[in-house]
Amino acid sequence: FWLLCVDLYPALAAASLPWSTTAVSVFMVLWILVVLPTIRWTAFFEALRAPASYLPLAFLALAMAGLFWTEDTWPVGIQGLAPVSKLLAVPLLLYHYERSERGHWVLFAFLAACVLLMGLSWVTYFADWKTSSPGAMAGVPVRNYIDQSHEFALCLFVMAPLLLSFAANGHRAWTFALAAVMLGFYLDMRFVATSRTAFVYFPVLLILFAVKYLNRRHAIYFLMFAAVVEFGVLLSSPYLRDRIERTVHDYKV
Repeated sequence: FWLLCVDLYPALAAASLPWSTTAVSVFMVLWILVVLPTIRWTAFFEALRAPASYLPLAFLALAMAGLFWTEDTWPVGIQGLAPVSKLLAVPLLLYHYERSERGHWVLFAFLAACVLLMGLSWVTYFADWKTSSPGAMAGVPVRNYIDQSHEFALCLFVMAPLLLSFAANGHRAWTFALAAVMLGFYLDMRFVATSRTAFVYFPVLLILFAVKYLNRRHAIYFLMFAAVVEFGVLLSSPYLRDRIERTVHDYKV
């Protein structure tokens, strides 16, 4: 039961991530309390040598160094450091799931939560329903459009290799199901709500996906097809055109 809790709390946190930051914090604190007694510290410090483990710590160190040249007061600077401190959980999560066979629980929980959020996003978009918070948008039922678009983009690029795997193994039902869900995520980002930073990292992730999972010829065809699709969506989405125009205007200002 103890080991089940150690594996379950991160999955519950992942399922809560698109909906509530408070629930994520609660589940992660509970997880840290139950995982600490199970850590073999020699093996843990060995695992910190991997780039995936020490890179989050390097980002945290950079943020702490930034406190020395900030113009804000120290209390304000330390408060701004709090979100970056969550990166401390990354090496611990990587270490734990190297020992566990239930790492896919976290992935599936996050994907399922984002699929539910995407469905609710489309419902509220067509119903033109907005939350009562300032600056609320139709199609963004919880939290904010920045978090929502980042989560949907992450789901897109997590599901893409799964789609290739199902297609290669002849699982047509799963292939079409994943393709439909990915199309829902993509169109939501292009017609409902998207963050400006997505304009920067989305092409980069497309290129990385093509390089990692496709051969050279297929990668070229894929990127050409993606460029055509993006251009077509740009012509057909008034929201996307307005978003890009505002981004360019803000950059000039």
